[in-house]
Amino acid sequence: MIEFKMINRTFNMGCVSTYRTELMGFAAILIIVCHAPANGVVVSAFLDRLLRWGGIGVDLFLFLSGVGMYFSLQKKQNLKHWYYHRYLRILVPFMVFSLPYYLFRALHDGDSFFTFFCNITTISFWLRHEGAWFVAMLIPLYFMTPYLSKFIDNCKSRVIPSLFLCIIFIALYLIPSSDAIIQNIQICLSHVPSYIGGYLIGKDVYEHNKVSKWTLWTSIFCGLLYIILFPVHVQKNWLLIPISVILLSSLLDNISTNKRIMTILYFMGGVSLESYLSNIYLPVVLRKTGIQEIIYSIDDSNYLYYLLVIILGLIIAYMGSVVSKKTLALVKRI
Repeated sequence: MIEFKMINRTFNMGCVSTYRTELMGFAAILIIVCHAPANGVVVSAFLDRLLRWGGIGVDLFLFLSGVGMYFSLQKKQNLKHWYYHRYLRILVPFMVFSLPYYLFRALHDGDSFFTFFCNITTISFWLRHEGAWFVAMLIPLYFMTPYLSKFIDNCKSRVIPSLFLCIIFIALYLIPSSDAIIQNIQICLSHVPSYIGGYLIGKDVYEHNKVSKWTLWTSIFCGLLYIILFPVHVQKNWLLIPISVILLSSLLDNISTNKRIMTILYFMGGVSLESYLSNIYLPVVLRKTGIQEIIYSIDDSNYLYYLLVIILGLIIAYMGSVVSKKTLALVKRI
């Protein structure tokens, strides 16, 4: 039986860094699961609501990215050098998957060059809410990161400026608007606090600071109280993610000897961005090529279809990650 050690001792925040890849893998699985209803998988109303909670994987990704940003900024790199490496890490995989996908779309649908350009540059998300919105969000977010970090780190208490920024972003998200572009911006703003929370916690992770069990349980209680008291439409994931990451890290620390589970999570973490891209692009290709319709004639609940999306998507994600890594290595040598 697994003994949940966190209950009986303090938690070393360094575990978040130790299991960062596995946590990314867990987030990738959540994203794939939550996309099931959107891909036509027939489930009960209760299961549909439960699966949609998998969307919290986006905030988990952002939180862990925020932690990673704190680590990367400790290297004191030249700002241009820092931007160069950060954008390479997301844009190379994005191009590896998006170029063939949008070329297929252009040939199949007869898209204009302008449409192709908007798609490949993620502008289509801001205009029409189409494409890889997560990557579209990371582009301006990475640009702002050095400036957000200075604002947070130059204060005696890093918590106060972090909370201030979170409140500002949530307030901007809650402003009513009927404009499609503003609504797309607000969707991204609602997730930024998770990224800021990751950067805030990043210092404790970097320094391997310890958190007492009483602090953890108080945080859990406050988080649950917030969920109950605040309106449903208020984005709450950013408050749940820090404690969720700590609990998950502690759980992984307890089951680290289970090689099968750890290997699966590590693999998923290694192809997390690639699996996200394949999971949003592949269903469109299967639909436009008529494959989805063929499978639907066999199983109208779409379980077989989405199983194909998952399996084929992971194979493509792995192949794409290999190409991305080789491309990255080649570009860095130039």
